[in-house]
Amino acid sequence: MKKILLISGLTILLMASCKKERTCSCTTTTISSMIVVGGQTFTQSSEPTKTVIKYDKARKGAVDCKSSEDTSTGSGSFSGFPYSAVVVTKTDCSLD
Repeated sequence: MKKILLISGLTILLMASCKKERTCSCTTTTISSMIVVGGQTFTQSSEPTKTVIKYDKARKGAVDCKSSEDTSTGSGSFSGFPYSAVVVTKTDCSLD
């Protein structure tokens, strides 16, 4: 009887420790560059924005907390001058 109670107690303890509150903290920064024909480059960086998402009683593998980087390009004309633009958005995330 004692063995059954001991095994049951350990099982409950292990199951309870697998699920807990988890926090995903992300910082996103956007860098824009515009290259004008003639070689001039203008670069602008945004202030980092922070996002925090809390997950109650979630398993570590069930939480979607991933870093990413996205690059987009484009071209056009501004005041008669052709340009090409690159926008890089970088998100760094960590699971606490």
